[in-house]
Amino acid sequence: AEADEASVRSLQGFATGCTIILSCTLLLASLLMLTKFCRHRERFDKFICHHKAASAAQARLLKTLLKAGGVHDVFIDSDNLVDLDCLFDIVKFRVGEVIVWLSGQLLTRPWCVGEIVSAKLTHNRLMVVYCENFVPIQLEDVADVRCLLDESTCQLSNYSITYEMVLEALQSLL
Repeated sequence: AEADEASVRSLQGFATGCTIILSCTLLLASLLMLTKFCRHRERFDKFICHHKAASAAQARLLKTLLKAGGVHDVFIDSDNLVDLDCLFDIVKFRVGEVIVWLSGQLLTRPWCVGEIVSAKLTHNRLMVVYCENFVPIQLEDVADVRCLLDESTCQLSNYSITYEMVLEALQSLL
């Protein structure tokens, strides 16, 4: 009887040890998966909204200066954008401040306007840099905000951005 009791205690100890090892292994695997997920959810201190053709070099210089000044994570599409369909979500959920490099053609680009709207929707801080070639527009003189945008490359409505949202964001920007 004592031998049976000793065998049962030994078996219980072995089962407890296996359970602890298995639990630790599952916990470690979960932590590794969470770490991997969080790395792909990188946050950016700054996001530079710019018109590529008009100000790509200026945006690159601004990024370089910001990084030299101690800002660690600066998003610029040519460096950081992997999936264009995720652009507005990046602005909404993974950026601290949006810097709008407001050049002459920026407000004609739906991707740029969508970035501004996304920042406004989530109350991200906006800093506007007015360029020499920017000509201020009077939004009350614009009968339809769609006249401003060249939507041949992007339909903002596909991203649940309405023209009312565009108008409101531009009014607060200008």
